[in-house]
Amino acid sequence: MSTIEMMKTVTEMKEKHDKLEMGLMEVKSDKVKLECNLEVVKADVSKEVNRLSGLIENVKHELVKSLEATRYDLNKAFEDKLPVAVAEASRIDDESWVEVAGKHVDAKLNTVSTEIETMRQKLQESREAALEEQDKEKRRKNIIIYRVPETAGALNEERKVHDKKFCEQLLVKLDIGLAPEDITNTLRLGRRNEQATEPRPLLVQLGSRLAKNMLMESLYKLSSLEDKFKRIIVAHDMTQKERVECKALVAEAKRKTENSGEWNYKVRGPPGQMIIVSVRRRPQ
Repeated sequence: MSTIEMMKTVTEMKEKHDKLEMGLMEVKSDKVKLECNLEVVKADVSKEVNRLSGLIENVKHELVKSLEATRYDLNKAFEDKLPVAVAEASRIDDESWVEVAGKHVDAKLNTVSTEIETMRQKLQESREAALEEQDKEKRRKNIIIYRVPETAGALNEERKVHDKKFCEQLLVKLDIGLAPEDITNTLRLGRRNEQATEPRPLLVQLGSRLAKNMLMESLYKLSSLEDKFKRIIVAHDMTQKERVECKALVAEAKRKTENSGEWNYKVRGPPGQMIIVSVRRRPQ
């Protein structure tokens, strides 16, 4: 090997090393952010529960005070009336007091019901946010590959070996420094149907977010590979919420493209951070 070739190899190795270091720092940063987000959600839930408990105690206290004040006011009013008025009031005392007290109780209960419903909604939103974060974290190292041919093998284990071998070959072709060990699992999504015209999507679990990022960043090489790799589509493994957001962005990008004369609009970016970008059309 000549000196120039050795220097080129060393430079390439250094670039890969630097890229690995940057990816590791990103993974550590994301882990800290996720832990902070979960702590914030826990703190919010605890704070709202404590606030509701305090609110209920305050309402109870205010309700007792209000009932006692109402009784006192009614008794004082009756005592100040003329004997005839007192006698008349005595006949309706029980009925009037119950009616007034009932109105106070209804008002207080309505307030409590409203506060409880608001709290219930906030707790539900906090719970959903926490579950969404957990779901995102489970999917961060996954990708989904479409159009990967399925083998006709009868045994599930045989089909899994075929799928994993395809993925290993893809890593070799991309030449990004990943090894077969970086693939921890493969799984076909959906029920197997021998009559289907299209193969089922293939879920691939990688060993780290760094491995996934390196693979996603090298997808531009697919167009120069052989046909079986050239025709595949590689996508992020997204949560239900992220899929809905992505679908809406894709529809908007398609609409913009149809209404534009010189621009194509594409959706780019990782799940949760996707945006629409414009790319100038090539001359016909």
